Amino acid sequence: DVFVKAQIAADLLPGDNRKLLGGLGLFGLGPWYYGISHPPQARADERNERVDMVSRGLLGLTVACARCHDHKYDPISMQDYYGLAGVFASVHYKSYPLASEKTIRDYKRQEKEIEDLEKEVADFLKRQSEDLARIFTRRTADYVIASWRVLSPGEMDEEELACKVDEAARRSKLDWKTLERWVNYLRKPHEDHPYLDAWKRLLDDGNATEEQVRQVADDYQALIVSLADESEKIEEETRTLVARLDKKKRERTQLPNDYISGDSFKFNDVDTTPMSRDRYLAWKPVLGVGNDAVLRYQGEELERFLQGEWKQHLQSLRAELEEKKEKLPPHYPYLPGIEDWQEPRNAKLNPRGNPFQEGEEIPRRFPAVLSHGEPAPFRNGSGRLELAEAIVKQPLAARVMANRVWHHLFGRGIVRTTSNFGRTGAKPSNPKLLEYLAWRLVHQQWSIKKLIREIVLSETYRASSGRLNPNEAKDPDNRFFRRANRRRLDVEALRDAMLFVTGQLDPKQGGESKALSAENRRRTVYARVERFRPDETLALFDFPNPSASSAQRVVTNVPLQRLFFLNSGFVLQQSEALAERVRSAGSDADRIREAYRLSYAREADDPDVRDGLDFLAAAGVDGWTQYAQVLLGSNEFAFMD
Repeated sequence: DVFVKAQIAADLLPGDNRKLLGGLGLFGLGPWYYGISHPPQARADERNERVDMVSRGLLGLTVACARCHDHKYDPISMQDYYGLAGVFASVHYKSYPLASEKTIRDYKRQEKEIEDLEKEVADFLKRQSEDLARIFTRRTADYVIASWRVLSPGEMDEEELACKVDEAARRSKLDWKTLERWVNYLRKPHEDHPYLDAWKRLLDDGNATEEQVRQVADDYQALIVSLADESEKIEEETRTLVARLDKKKRERTQLPNDYISGDSFKFNDVDTTPMSRDRYLAWKPVLGVGNDAVLRYQGEELERFLQGEWKQHLQSLRAELEEKKEKLPPHYPYLPGIEDWQEPRNAKLNPRGNPFQEGEEIPRRFPAVLSHGEPAPFRNGSGRLELAEAIVKQPLAARVMANRVWHHLFGRGIVRTTSNFGRTGAKPSNPKLLEYLAWRLVHQQWSIKKLIREIVLSETYRASSGRLNPNEAKDPDNRFFRRANRRRLDVEALRDAMLFVTGQLDPKQGGESKALSAENRRRTVYARVERFRPDETLALFDFPNPSASSAQRVVTNVPLQRLFFLNSGFVLQQSEALAERVRSAGSDADRIREAYRLSYAREADDPDVRDGLDFLAAAGVDGWTQYAQVLLGSNEFAFMD
C-alpha cells in the first residue's frame, strides 16, 4: 500500500519520506495547461485529468464521467466527482530538490551572483544608450539638414540612397548609421504628427532654401532636447514611485478558479505628470525604448560607440560574468511533484461541467458508493493522504492492481477492460482467480514482485501458444487462458532485446533519462519521453500517447514497422554488432548455431543451418550483417509464443 500512498501523498507520509517523493511525479509530470485555454477551463481540465487517473487507474471506476452529470451507468454522482476534484484543487506544482541544503544554498548563491552581474551589464548598457541618445539630441538639426540633402525631390533606389547617405555623412562629419536612421524616419509620411508638418512642407517644396531648412531643424532640435529632458524626469519619477510601493508588505493571494495573484491588491493615490499625446508621438520614434527608435542604440550597434574606460569596464564585467558561469556547477537534480496549498478548499459543483458556472460547494471526500454510509469529509490538508488510505482499504483496488499485473504478463487481463470495472466494462473471465490474486497481493503486503513471481512460476504462464488443446473448441478466444496468447513484444522490450543479444545493452540502473540516440544503449525504460516531440521509433510501435492515461496499448501491424527492420540505422547497427559477436564461434555453421542461441534462446535445427549457409553463400561480402538483420527482423524474435 506504500506504493499507492507514495503516488498520491508521498510528501505527507510520516518519517523520512525522501526516497518516496519520486512517486509524486505521477501528478508533477501530469498535464498542466498553461497558455492554451482560459484559466478556469484549464484548471478544471487539470483536476479532471487527476480524478480520472486516480479513479480509473486505482479503482477501475470512470468517475470522470460524472463531471457534467450523474454517471449514466454506475452509481457515481456529480457530488462524488467534485468531492475528489476538491482534493486536487487544493494542490499546486512543486519541485523537490535531490541535493543537500548546502549544495542548494551554494548553487543559488552563485546563480544570484550571475543574475546580479547580468543585471549590472544590462543597466550599464542601458545607461550608455540613454547617454548616447542625449548626446545625439544636441546635433539633431545637423542630421535633419543632412537628411534634407539626401531626400531631395526625385525617385531613387536603395543603392542610390545609401550612396547619398554616405556622401552626406562624410560632408557634414556625421555618423553614417545615425544619419541612415534619420533618413529612414524622415522619409516616411507621418500622419497626425503636428511637429513634422513644417518638415513635410519643406520636403515637398522643391524650392526650399537651406536657411529655411535650418530654421525648421533648429526648432525640431529644441523639441527633441526638451523631450529627452522630460522623459528622463518621468523615468526618475517612475523609479521613485516603484521603490515607494515596494516598501509595503505584499503577499501572494489565492483567487477563485485557482488564479494566483503575484501580490495582494493594494490601492495608492499617486501624482503623475503624463506626457501629452502630441509630444509622446514625437518622443517614441526618436527616443523611445527599443532598437527601432532613431537615437536608441542597443547590442553591437551601441558598443561600437564605446571607447576607452567605458569599453574596458564592459569587457571586465563580461569577463567576470563568463568566469562565474564557468564555475557554476550543473543544476542540482529535482523531482517534479505537488504539495498542498496553505489553505485547502473545496471544489464547487459546475452545472453541466461548465467551470464558469459555480453551484454548491462539495466537501472533499471519497465516493459514496465505496464508503460505509455517508462518506466523511477529508479534513487534513487537501485530503490526499486520507484519499490514499481510503483507496488501499478498498478490495476493489487490490482487484484492479492484480488484474493489471495479469494483463501485462499475459497480454490480456482477467477483466479485459483493465480501467473499467463498472457496468460498461467487461466481466471477469475467472472471478475466483481474480479474487485469489487480489487476496495474495494484500496478504503479501502489496508486494508486486511476489505476485509476479507466483504467476510466472505457474503452469498457466509457462504454457505455449500452440492450439493442440482438446478444449480449443470450447474456448476459441482463450478467455480461460488454456494456452498462452501469442503477442508481439512492446517496443521497449523489442529494443532492449536487440541490444541484449548483440552485447550492446548498458545494464546501469537509475539516473537521468536521455533521448534514444545511436549512442544511448541503456534500457528503453530510461528513455526521455516528451509530449510534444514523441520519439519516432516509440510512436511507430504503438507507444501510448504520453498526454493521456492509457489503460492498454493498441497493437497495430503496418508496413512502416517492417520497413523499420529493413532501413533503420539502429537495426543495421545492431546487425553489425551481432555479426561481430558470433564471428569467433568457428565455422559458418557454428556461427549460425551461436546466432540462434543468442537471438531465439534455442538450438538451430538442420534446416535452419542449411538455410543460413545458402543465404550466406548468395549474399556476398556483407552476408553476415545481412543474415543477422534477418534474424533480428523475424517474427520469432519479435513475438512471444
